[in-house]
Amino acid sequence: MASASVIVEGIALVAAVIAASSLASVVLNNFSMLEDVQRGLLKELRDKAMTRLIVMAVVYDEPDQVLRVYLKNVGRKSIPVSELTGASVLLTSIQSSEIYVHDRSPRRGAWKLEYPSTELMRGGNAELTVYLKSQLETGEYSLTLFLTNGFSVETKFSVV
Repeated sequence: MASASVIVEGIALVAAVIAASSLASVVLNNFSMLEDVQRGLLKELRDKAMTRLIVMAVVYDEPDQVLRVYLKNVGRKSIPVSELTGASVLLTSIQSSEIYVHDRSPRRGAWKLEYPSTELMRGGNAELTVYLKSQLETGEYSLTLFLTNGFSVETKFSVV
């Protein structure tokens, strides 16, 4: 009888060790996944924190019904043109709000980037041409550029 209880205790001990190692493996895998998620989030936050654009000027070209928006990269990193072309432009006034997306070919309701490189270097300038859906009326407007990394820049301008 004594040997039977030793065998049962041995089997229970082996089962406990297997269960503990399985649990430890699951916990370690979850910690690894959590670490990867944290690294990704930190990279995104760092990218956003290093991105800084300013709007130097907004010029309304009434005959062509376009806005020419002049940008300057004053951030701590170059901005890939692919990140800029993924951006959205929001034009708001008291009466309306309109969203414009990037398009390489000029068309109403879209915007096009004029920059002769694959990235907007630190200190570099770019021209964004917004092809308006309709003529702007006299009044106050707000233009906001939303980049894909979460950074946004807003400027206000008037049409007189």
